[in-house]
Amino acid sequence: MVNHIRSLTQYSSQIPQVSSKLLHSQLLDYYFTAMDCQYISRQQGASAFADRYFILTKAPDQSTSAELIVPDCTPGIMYIEEGQIERKSKDQIVTLQAGNIYLFGQKTSAVEYHFPEYSVKAYGLKLLPNTLFSLLGIEASELTNQIIPIEETPLSNQILVDHLTKNTDFPNAYHDISTPFLKHIISIIHASKGLISIDKLVEQSGISYKKMQRLFRKHVGLTPKLYARIVRFNYSIRVGTVDNKSLTHVAFESGFFDQNHYIKETRQMTGRVPSQIFSDSNEGIETNHLNYLLTREY
Repeated sequence: MVNHIRSLTQYSSQIPQVSSKLLHSQLLDYYFTAMDCQYISRQQGASAFADRYFILTKAPDQSTSAELIVPDCTPGIMYIEEGQIERKSKDQIVTLQAGNIYLFGQKTSAVEYHFPEYSVKAYGLKLLPNTLFSLLGIEASELTNQIIPIEETPLSNQILVDHLTKNTDFPNAYHDISTPFLKHIISIIHASKGLISIDKLVEQSGISYKKMQRLFRKHVGLTPKLYARIVRFNYSIRVGTVDNKSLTHVAFESGFFDQNHYIKETRQMTGRVPSQIFSDSNEGIETNHLNYLLTREY
């Protein structure tokens, strides 16, 4: 596991040894393992920016496939150590090359990761929803539905190395006095499972929707309404997977008007119908990403 974390950047030789004690006590909360992927959660307080790590590997003899990742309110950083991955979204097709670190913004629709026939190793971080502006000093909305090389941002490789291995803050972090207030609004949305109305959100936050919208575009990259829609959709996946209820029950429990409304939302978010999303076939959500959605706090 230590080697996985140390391999997160192409400068792994510069990374000091991370002790098992530090890794266990400060970095790891729990992790999911599967043939191809691991998700590793950082304990609260270990980082002001990171939600969890992800580690993806594919052996040459494993069958090629496309993994579906749905919108989940998190931007992130990915390092391709070996092989290449083709990332397809509604607006962009990018080939992620070995030796490069990439930054991706919020997603408003699902992306697919296509893997070649040879081996692949990739590592990364899922960032907290409102961290892009704090990290880069640029509006998060500029990165929505985009993935770019880290070299095109103010975030350097060495800063990333120090943060991951020494648990240091990002020295160039652009601190903003509105960030704690924004975290409070986000917590309200998650506590309601995305079901809170905009009028109620404005009432509980104490600011106008117009000001709230500006804050979200700047720090999160989404409008409050769209952010809540994604949270609600993520919650519907939990209801449909854990409860194993009918589609009508999933729609009602998740705050949709009816089954047709839920089917329409699923198509917009994923390009698929609910029966495909909840399927065990290759059309469904990538297994460990699904586990992430099922276990994240709302």
